[in-house]
Amino acid sequence: MFARMTSLPRLTALGAIAVSFAAAAPAVAQQAWPTRMPIRLVVTYAPGGGADTMARLIAPKVGQILGQTVVVENRPGGSGQIAAANVARSAPDGYTFMVDAASFSTNPSLFKKLPYDTARDFTPVSVLARFPNMLVVTPTLPQKNVQELIQAIRAKPESLAYASSGNGSAQHLAGALFAQRLKLDLLHVPYKGVARP
Repeated sequence: MFARMTSLPRLTALGAIAVSFAAAAPAVAQQAWPTRMPIRLVVTYAPGGGADTMARLIAPKVGQILGQTVVVENRPGGSGQIAAANVARSAPDGYTFMVDAASFSTNPSLFKKLPYDTARDFTPVSVLARFPNMLVVTPTLPQKNVQELIQAIRAKPESLAYASSGNGSAQHLAGALFAQRLKLDLLHVPYKGVARP
């Protein structure tokens, strides 16, 4: 989670989110915080994925602790750049936070130019959760293990595709690394999120 703040202590402990929000009080022009509504949690992915789920799990509890409304806003697309640019343009007053899974940290390596400055415009606040990447396949495929899957891909290059929650996402980069290391031809299909219809 990242915040648009003038300053804020760096917190990384899981579960420190309520403390992280409350820590904003002395950082915001020495005023009491929060004094107005709402507090925005801008999610860089579409509804239904891991980052969105985490935001929706913590929002009610943080709102209850602070006695304020906490609103979750999804702004998917552009490898998280749409949401990050929106947050970067917001006032650095502690009322706008960004929840991202991985793209924010990888974007500076993937794009020559971003519509925000990663170091200047954001303050890291807290790690909310850690999610592993897993290789899963549809049960309709005859392959029953990774070695059989690799053999099938090599036998018919680009016959199988892998999906991700978007270009530059953790799933995209993990799939690309898998293909690169094993010298496989895989077709990448990016989606705007991971939720199923």
